[in-house]
Amino acid sequence: MPPLRCETWVAFLIYNLLALCLSGVGASQQATVFVYPRDVNPYKHPYSVLSQPSDYKAYMDAGITQFIFTGDMDLYGSGDLHLYPNATYIQSISKLVGDRARVLLCFSHYYDSNLPKFRRDAQALIDATGAAGVLFGTYMERTDGKAYKYWRLLNKMMASIRSLKGRNGRRALTGFWFDGFNPGPTFWLNLKKSQPWLNADYAYALIFSVDEVRTSYEWARDIADRFIEASGDGSKLSFILQCYGYSAPDASPFVVRRYYELIQGGADPRGNGTFNGTFFHSPYQIERKATIVDKYDLLGMGVNAVDGDLPPTNPLSMVRVITRSMSRLDTAGSLRVQ
Repeated sequence: MPPLRCETWVAFLIYNLLALCLSGVGASQQATVFVYPRDVNPYKHPYSVLSQPSDYKAYMDAGITQFIFTGDMDLYGSGDLHLYPNATYIQSISKLVGDRARVLLCFSHYYDSNLPKFRRDAQALIDATGAAGVLFGTYMERTDGKAYKYWRLLNKMMASIRSLKGRNGRRALTGFWFDGFNPGPTFWLNLKKSQPWLNADYAYALIFSVDEVRTSYEWARDIADRFIEASGDGSKLSFILQCYGYSAPDASPFVVRRYYELIQGGADPRGNGTFNGTFFHSPYQIERKATIVDKYDLLGMGVNAVDGDLPPTNPLSMVRVITRSMSRLDTAGSLRVQ
């Protein structure tokens, strides 16, 4: 066999370099669980959700890379930050998950009357919990002309968090979630004007399941389109799906059912997410939404109200469907940078 010419070697090297680069297109994706008090202390629930350390391991084994613990801020009194559950519990989970997953805190209300106090309190909570940072929940679909003011406030709070130290002494992470129930033109206009992504590491769109439209592929795609149109970048955006099903808002009686009840009751996993007049995120619909995450290079997907899900060991659980549907989910150390 004659030796390869120089030009052939160059072409061979270029080909392999291109293949290597293309194989790494797109950053690693995140799979997130929002943790609420009822998830840590489940009541009237047939499954252990997140009450024991072994439960968190089961979720990480299923592919979850991020746990977000919720709290709120005292709007009318001291402005103190309140976590549910307490800081000691969250610290134990931070130690448990180590580098396999990230722990974040999320407050559903905020205000800036005393930013220095807020920074001190937030840093103290980060230190006490071992969290990587602090997020904020937003209710910004306002029609009273004050929405832009609140988006500017959100930017100030996120900038404050970015000045703090998170896990292992690295810069604290921050971001926001927003209600994807009915974000209208005013919402997107205020989002574009205020540019919260300049200070945010992450943005989460909570997608509810209250009718056939809002559980659809098209609804999630529209949210991604509008977010990218406003921000120019979808790499910080995740879809967060609710593990509950609802009847139509005008139904009588109005029905709320957990996802596991719907599946166990006979709902078709390959269906469009309707069962006996109730709408939900079916495995088929979740898989379709995951194609949006891949196509648009979004950050990822996740769930809230996880007490409504099947156990993460069940292949039909929403968590399991989400993690196996995203093509770039990295559960083998992608979080070691933070």
